[in-house]
Amino acid sequence: MKAGLLDRQKTMTAWMSAEINLLRGFRPSEVNAMAEFVVFNEMWPRVRPDVLLELEKKRLAGAQIVVVSGDYQHIVEAFARKLDAGAIGTPLLVEDGRLAGLALPVTSGQHKVERALARYLDAHILAAYGDTLSDIPMMEMSEQPVAVYPDAKLRRVAEKRGWRVIP
Repeated sequence: MKAGLLDRQKTMTAWMSAEINLLRGFRPSEVNAMAEFVVFNEMWPRVRPDVLLELEKKRLAGAQIVVVSGDYQHIVEAFARKLDAGAIGTPLLVEDGRLAGLALPVTSGQHKVERALARYLDAHILAAYGDTLSDIPMMEMSEQPVAVYPDAKLRRVAEKRGWRVIP
């Protein structure tokens, strides 16, 4: 995928669909416990303090913070709780009280925009932060697109378009 030989969206969808099968049959409470573990032990220790400070300033100024990510909804919710933020991720299917799979499409690229607009009908997006090319559609609809510790491809796009880049 990084070499450009595979379509990113198709590859991510296939990978996430196969990965979630490992949890098929789990109760939502068990998936939530896993999500809390992942956020606490893997994700939160890598959060950038400068970005957290910027988001907190915006929240204190009255902005509503919403995390929009391709990660599974349960993980995005666990992460967003630490930020006192809303959460939009890739939904999981639950049947008879058990995890049954992934609700497609994965929340990536244009699907991020679609899911955000479906949840927040009159949304005015002041700022959108992203780190990969899949964040561009969301960034384009904001007043202040910000590339946050971006990969090389997003950095090139951000610099070309004059978007703010951290760092």
